[in-house]
Amino acid sequence: MKQKKEILMISHAYIKKINTSFCQILSSKYNFNVTLVCPKKIKIKNFIYPDYAHLPYINRTFFLETKFSHLRLMYYKKLFFILRKKNFSHIILDLDPVSLQSIILIIYSFLFKFKISYFSNENTILENNKSIKHKIKILFVKTVSNLLKKKIFKIFCYTNQIKDNLKKLGYNKNNLIICPLGYNNKIFFKKHKKSSKIFTISYFGRIEPEKGIHNLLVALNKINIKNFIFFLDIYHLNNLIFFKSIKKDLKLLLKKKQLKLIKPNYENISTAMRKTDLTVVPSEFNEQYGRVLQEAAACGSLVIGSNTGAITEIIFNNNFIFQKNNSESIKKKIEQIYFNKKKYKKEFSEVYNYIIKNRSILHQAKILSTHLTN
Repeated sequence: MKQKKEILMISHAYIKKINTSFCQILSSKYNFNVTLVCPKKIKIKNFIYPDYAHLPYINRTFFLETKFSHLRLMYYKKLFFILRKKNFSHIILDLDPVSLQSIILIIYSFLFKFKISYFSNENTILENNKSIKHKIKILFVKTVSNLLKKKIFKIFCYTNQIKDNLKKLGYNKNNLIICPLGYNNKIFFKKHKKSSKIFTISYFGRIEPEKGIHNLLVALNKINIKNFIFFLDIYHLNNLIFFKSIKKDLKLLLKKKQLKLIKPNYENISTAMRKTDLTVVPSEFNEQYGRVLQEAAACGSLVIGSNTGAITEIIFNNNFIFQKNNSESIKKKIEQIYFNKKKYKKEFSEVYNYIIKNRSILHQAKILSTHLTN
């Protein structure tokens, strides 16, 4: 029997058990022994602690102390001692190559025989930003990239936009692999839905200004649709000051009995998605993942989103795209879909089939396995 490859995966996202499901597939379906490293605790807006102590399907999980909270500067203490314990063939860092932890790993690679790869989010280099700060960032990232790129095995890019940014930085295109951040198909899938006269519109995700919820609320208070209800996910209420600023628009919907605040966690959010007729993603910044688009679509909801970042790659049909930071554009798109439901459901089937075939964690694991074993 062929000996299993030892791989080490490092990510701040693994503090949540739900984010380890992709690693579970790598470990159970492919020829890998997977070891995970994640922070003992991490502070992004607030403290988040690991919600599990042991993963039976992963070879070993290490919760390490970290230094610095900024992701580009954060590094793991005592990582060297883990590298000494096993002969890892690959290390995969869920971070951009130009980061302190990346540089430390590349230094370690001269002492240990492992190849280093990345999941990258680098999608702002090609932004039309003429500020001096942005130009300095590009110059710095380019300079460091040129020093590092010879030691990099593969960079797995969640979107073509990220891949184009990395090409601009001078990385070898043969080392840049499109590998979408997959949704968990065991949680997110269609079930039979009872017909209803009420049209359900939903927003799932963080409550922050960059997510564009304020524009969605303005649009909902203006649309020419009477029999709708809006589900607002408040599980990730990260910005209380912003939430207070949108209370006026929320109260208008509440007064008309068209608002329902929901607080689903990752394990049961799919139930709310299956009840939804239309999911709206009104982001105003360069979305790097767009995973909620995939999850909602897999549950049978129509999905529309703004023309930014990964959204336009996942929803590749312009009939489901609206202008970012534009409440009137959101309003018109919702009305078009509501008054032509059959037409848009039929048209969305192409997007749905693409997501089911190409954007699950099963597909993500297959891509990674193919490139790590070649």
